[in-house]
Amino acid sequence: MKKVLALVIAVLMVAAMTNIALAVDVPPEISDPAVAIPAGGGEEALWPLADGNHDPTLDDKGIPDGAYVYLILAGDAPASLTGYTKVDSAADLKPGTFTTMFINSYNYVIFL
Repeated sequence: MKKVLALVIAVLMVAAMTNIALAVDVPPEISDPAVAIPAGGGEEALWPLADGNHDPTLDDKGIPDGAYVYLILAGDAPASLTGYTKVDSAADLKPGTFTTMFINSYNYVIFL
């Protein structure tokens, strides 16, 4: 048991030192890069967005830390996401929920 725990700790330390992020299962409705990409154009959609990928149009919109933010490239924001319940605003987000925003002619999907 001690060896397993030591191995887990070692893996987590390496991940932290190399900035490896744990991947999120992106809902199928927004998993195609032709349909949606992480907001800010980076590789990760975790809010707050990393330096260099920050999208100022999303500031002060009530998005909670730890939410995932995707910019919709094709069509409207989806009305539903597999495995998530829709809420009215970012302020209402809790694990297992999502919301959409339309800002400056762009659609966003935010989920937690």
